[in-house]
Amino acid sequence: MKYIFLKLDNYYLFSFTLILLLLLTTNHYSYEQALLLNQLDSKSYYLFSINSPDLIYSKEIPYHHYQRFLLPYLIGIISKFLGFEIFLIYKFLTILVLILISIIHKKILNKINQSFETSIILLSIVIFSPYLSRYVVSIPLMLVDLFFVLISYLIIFSFLWKSKWIYLLIQLSLFFRLSGIAIIIGHIGYNIFNYKKNLSKIFFTVASSFLIIFFLGFVANKFTDSEFSNLHYLGLIKEFNFNRLLQTIIFISKPIICFIPLIFLLIFFKFKKQNFNFAKSTFFLIIPLLMIGQPILGGEQVTGNNIFRLSSLALPYLIIYFAIIFKPKISLKNNYFYFLVINFIYSFHPKYSVLSFLFN
Repeated sequence: MKYIFLKLDNYYLFSFTLILLLLLTTNHYSYEQALLLNQLDSKSYYLFSINSPDLIYSKEIPYHHYQRFLLPYLIGIISKFLGFEIFLIYKFLTILVLILISIIHKKILNKINQSFETSIILLSIVIFSPYLSRYVVSIPLMLVDLFFVLISYLIIFSFLWKSKWIYLLIQLSLFFRLSGIAIIIGHIGYNIFNYKKNLSKIFFTVASSFLIIFFLGFVANKFTDSEFSNLHYLGLIKEFNFNRLLQTIIFISKPIICFIPLIFLLIFFKFKKQNFNFAKSTFFLIIPLLMIGQPILGGEQVTGNNIFRLSSLALPYLIIYFAIIFKPKISLKNNYFYFLVINFIYSFHPKYSVLSFLFN
């Protein structure tokens, strides 16, 4: 892509300050400490990295983790080539990805003619997300999630610029999480509005996605000798019981917590009817609905509190869509700093922030 130059301005000074604040106020756990916190995904990713360039047969690694082998595998190769400790590379890449997200965020918000104040407020929701950015900074071996968010930003960038890069990026997203299937469906939904013209695009997207999903499934099956569990999307149905209806409703409602800062902004913004486009809305709404819906369908026993982290992956699509169809009711020039402070305070987490002692 050609939009790669970086001109330092107030936006970048603020965005880099937000990232620095996040780093300074997060609990930085070691690999061993992450395992004690029951962050067992980290163990799978570490095994990929430490054994790279080999792919090991291990029943310790769940089938669905093996489908995400690419990034930790490459980090292992980088570690051996440069001679740096694996954990250090994860931490460095976590910071780098946050910086890249802030850069692409600005490019997108400039494209849709949003102000500096709105751009930095919306960026702070991503940077200060307690279940996404703060979580990965605290446990950097979970970088796969943050990388998926970066890919999502690039997909949105390509979508708005009508770039052909989007087809490669959609396929790439599948290597980080099969949540990329939601992006495939959202993109097909958008193209269906002019299906005669876009039939070849739909066919290419479906065919290439099928091949990659088949390949990832083949690799996972070969090295774990197991199969994908349908409980990841049928768990809620299988565990449903009228005696625990209230508990189920509470579980289904949990994703709302991830989006409270964005919901709060609705008080101060108004709908821009002239910016509403039904086809684009299909793209920007189907994707987050499916991303949030999958962990809900997994149910409490399978998904558990991971529902917060997995639902937060939808943030880029909701934030950019918000920026497209809403504009401020009030002047933000003298008020945007208050929103940053509120988002920062909201990011404090019982485990992952340095203020965790307040919660104990």
